[in-house]
Amino acid sequence: MEFEDWLYILATIGPAILILPVVGVVAFLIVTRKLPKFGAPRDIRENEHLSWRILKEAAGIASPIGNPKEALAKVYDLGRDAPRRRGRKLVFRPKAGMRYGIFPACVFLIGFTFWFSGEDAQYSFEDWLMILGVTGLSIWLSFYAWSYRLEILDHELRAMTRWFDMKTYDLARLSEAKVDDDGFEFRFDCGNSVSVPLFVEGRSTLREIIVETLRINGR
Repeated sequence: MEFEDWLYILATIGPAILILPVVGVVAFLIVTRKLPKFGAPRDIRENEHLSWRILKEAAGIASPIGNPKEALAKVYDLGRDAPRRRGRKLVFRPKAGMRYGIFPACVFLIGFTFWFSGEDAQYSFEDWLMILGVTGLSIWLSFYAWSYRLEILDHELRAMTRWFDMKTYDLARLSEAKVDDDGFEFRFDCGNSVSVPLFVEGRSTLREIIVETLRINGR
């Protein structure tokens, strides 16, 4: 065989060879029942499980386009690392990377929907419904990213809801806090919960406040 043939074979099966050890580790964890539920929210005090990180890295290597979600996360995470202060009040807003990055991402999503729906240069009623739905969702996401804010003053937490109004919660009643790749969820013993985008200014400060609050609350 020629040298070029060997290069072609290596390029074809190389990624699969790299993935095999990862598959073996994941299979072992599944058999021994030590694998966490992938993608499930975890306690805010826990680190992301190593096996889940390995699997995400492997997926990025195996995919011909890498890991788009991870690339988008790096863009959204650009910006100020500290919360803003208004007197004694701490204000947490989405990072600049998320505020400015959400718009082109939504434009791309709308454009892709047009392209996907009109491959035959014809748009059916169902196609227009999907296009309008994606466009409406994109507009909502853009407004949400620019408008969202969370405020903490003493024992009170005020956060914007999905309907763009502000709601106040008593941190003394905080009972649980979860985190995943999309953001935080704070739950209170009165049954209320708060969803917070992951890419907010002062994310580490917010996490420290919530962890300390849980400790004080005996949770």
